[in-house]
Amino acid sequence: MALVQCQEIEYLFSKSFIFAISEKQQKKYKTFNDFFKGWEKKTIGGLIYAMQEAFEIDTEIKNALTLFLDMRNQLVHGVTITPRYDINTDWGQRELVAFLDLFLSLCSPIKDIAASSFEISIEIGNRYLLEESDEKVPLKNSDELLGLFINCFKLEESDVG
Repeated sequence: MALVQCQEIEYLFSKSFIFAISEKQQKKYKTFNDFFKGWEKKTIGGLIYAMQEAFEIDTEIKNALTLFLDMRNQLVHGVTITPRYDINTDWGQRELVAFLDLFLSLCSPIKDIAASSFEISIEIGNRYLLEESDEKVPLKNSDELLGLFINCFKLEESDVG
């Protein structure tokens, strides 16, 4: 379950933020297709770093993203081979269950933030990047997701194009 949550969060973030990338990121890409290809190749750490270049992120959200990234990396890169979480011992199994429980609790709000970023990106794409005859991407249009995005991210005005 924890790996599925990681993959869903990474997918949502990798499809977001086309409307607001920093000047540094803009220099890396010539076209939208270049951007999409490059953005999809970024690690979750690279995505979070690029988001921080373009946005002033609420301190609590920044801390949650950092904790998510640290725990995600620990999970993906071998949590069960560390002495503390050794699955061959009773102690390690209990510690691992506690780690996974905490991680899954953290994933829920992070996934909501990622979903809000994705929905805002799709909405802006629907409004400003498509021709009138183009088929729009259907959205939930949730005021809660919009509000969440607005509360988490403030554009860095001087650095975004």
